[in-house]
Amino acid sequence: MSKKDNDIEIGKWLSGETTKEVLSELESTSDIEAYEKIVAEVDSWSIEKTDKRSGYGKLKHQIERSATKEAKVVSFPYRLAISIAASVALLVISYFVWFRSSDAVLIETRYAEVKEITFPDGSDALLNTNSSIAYSTKTWDTQPVIELEGEAYFFGDHTKDFKVKSSKGEVTVLGTAFNIRSIKDYFTVNCYEGAVTVKIATEDSSQTLHEGQSLKFYDGQVQVDELEEKRPLWVDGNQTRFSNAPVGEVFAAIEQQFGIKLQYSKKIDLNRKYSGSFLHDNVEIALKMVCDPLGIKFKKGSGESYRIYRTRN
Repeated sequence: MSKKDNDIEIGKWLSGETTKEVLSELESTSDIEAYEKIVAEVDSWSIEKTDKRSGYGKLKHQIERSATKEAKVVSFPYRLAISIAASVALLVISYFVWFRSSDAVLIETRYAEVKEITFPDGSDALLNTNSSIAYSTKTWDTQPVIELEGEAYFFGDHTKDFKVKSSKGEVTVLGTAFNIRSIKDYFTVNCYEGAVTVKIATEDSSQTLHEGQSLKFYDGQVQVDELEEKRPLWVDGNQTRFSNAPVGEVFAAIEQQFGIKLQYSKKIDLNRKYSGSFLHDNVEIALKMVCDPLGIKFKKGSGESYRIYRTRN
């Protein structure tokens, strides 16, 4: 059997399609021993059961579709092809083994979607639109840590050392109800019950917020204010409220809520303070609620983009 034919038959053997006669001939070679070791090692791993028939069907369908299209034929060594295929397979399997062994939980929301989450300690959270939460059930008992992107409202009786981390800062829970918004360059923590300790990622010190207090961090500045509401308005209704917040944070929240892109003229001061709210029903109504009080304008651009500009000094 030639080298080319030998490699082809090994490929068939790996997929269980070889005949007894060919298998007997392959067993006399040294090549098959290496592949038997790979198969034995893979078989010893613990991986969640998958639908092989469905996966094979999808793969076969893709191959058949590709075969109907014209393609440039490139010569490629069979032995190298099989070696690469085996290496890729091992890498993919290793990734899934690692992911499963970490007992990672990832929860995401799409635009205009809110999800309720219950954590292993029995406490809860509402995950706002276009946001994500990740944590590990394996390390929860010793390290109840949650990774957050976007916005979420946490409530209920949290376990000791319960922490929420984002790229902008970390919140250690001392109380029972708080809201975190971490979008772009803006980081806001509202404490509705009890107390929380907030540590900004770029700062050495931390600060404790008590019931009815809000902390905002942007452009290297920390600002603490009093809250006007008892719970986030987005939890009970269809609006988001801001108090003395930089308008850049408000616009970032609108982008997050509606999945749009805002472009700003040079005259727009994103650090200008804004107090008010916007509704979640319609993006242009939301923009109007923010822009009109500030004397600025908006205009629909291409795709899902809007331009924010001023018409006077």
